[in-house]
Amino acid sequence: EVLDIVCGAPNARTGIKVIVALVGAKLPGGEIKAGKIRGYESNGMLCSKAELGLDSKFLEELCSNYSVYVVSNSSLKHIYYYMDKINVNTKWFKKVIGNEFKKEDPSKQHYYKEIIEKEKAHPHDVYVFGDSVESDLTPALHLGMNAFYVDNARHITKLVTSVLNNEI
Repeated sequence: EVLDIVCGAPNARTGIKVIVALVGAKLPGGEIKAGKIRGYESNGMLCSKAELGLDSKFLEELCSNYSVYVVSNSSLKHIYYYMDKINVNTKWFKKVIGNEFKKEDPSKQHYYKEIIEKEKAHPHDVYVFGDSVESDLTPALHLGMNAFYVDNARHITKLVTSVLNNEI
């Protein structure tokens, strides 16, 4: 579906790839509504990382205090590209693992096992935040890890902070 979305950002231009919040999306600044902007119908909003509530300083501090791994079903090229776009330094992480999933285990379970062994951690001391119940959370829970579903990027900072403060 093609939508008309009006944006006044100076760096917005035809053909760029952006994060879009559709009508009804709830952002830190409020809910996105359809309306007229500069006399044109607009059915969403192009979002910057600040508008999504993403803060790379929080992530940098988290990585300096804990062993943080990125385990993703995206390619390493894709991961590095998007982390660069949101000013996240991949060197903060203990390891970044892309879509190197073994054919016999398409879930992330074998990576989770390797991380537990490398860190000499008890599974109940490991926290997994993921957007896929099947490939992220189920394998983690099967190993005895704590697993949290993230359905919205703007909630991740609050969720991680709550977990670290033992509020959940």
